[in-house]
Amino acid sequence: MVLSKYDEFLGRRLAITHKVVHEWVDRLLAPHEASVTDWIVLKSLQRPEAADGISQRELASWMGIEPPTVLRHLDRLEGAGLVARRRDDRDRRVIRVTLTPAGRQRFQQLAVVMSAADDELRAQLTQRDLDVLYRTLEKLHAYVAAGDGASDPERSSVHVADSR
Repeated sequence: MVLSKYDEFLGRRLAITHKVVHEWVDRLLAPHEASVTDWIVLKSLQRPEAADGISQRELASWMGIEPPTVLRHLDRLEGAGLVARRRDDRDRRVIRVTLTPAGRQRFQQLAVVMSAADDELRAQLTQRDLDVLYRTLEKLHAYVAAGDGASDPERSSVHVADSR
C-alpha cells in the first residue's frame, strides 16, 4: 500500500483531532464544573423541538450515543438540578427530559465558554480554510451516513481478503 505525503489514515487523523479538541474543550469547561457531554445535553435540550420535553431515546439519538450512556449523564445533570425527567402522558414507558430554569441558566453560562472556544479554533484558520473544512466534513459525513462507505459492504469499494 502506498500512502500519500499524509502518511496517516484519514479516519485516524479525524479521530485523533476529535480526541484532542474534545479534551481541550473539557479542560476549558472544567472550571465551570462541566464537560463537553454536559454541553451537548444542554444544547440538545435547547432545540425548539425539545421545548415540551424529548424522550431519553430521542436525546441519545441526537447526541449520537446509546440510550444507556445518556442515562448516566442525565442522572448526574438531574442530581445537579439542571434537567428534569417525567413520564410521558400518553405512553408511560417513555421518559421525557426538559431543562430546568437552572439548566437554562447553566446553558447560557457555558455558551459563553463554548463561543470563545469556537472563536479561538476559527482564528487558527482562514475563511477559505473554514469553507473547505466544512464542505469536506459535510461530504465525508454524507458519504458514510448514506451507507456508501465500508459500513455497507455491498456498496463499498473496500474489500478485505479472506484470511482463512
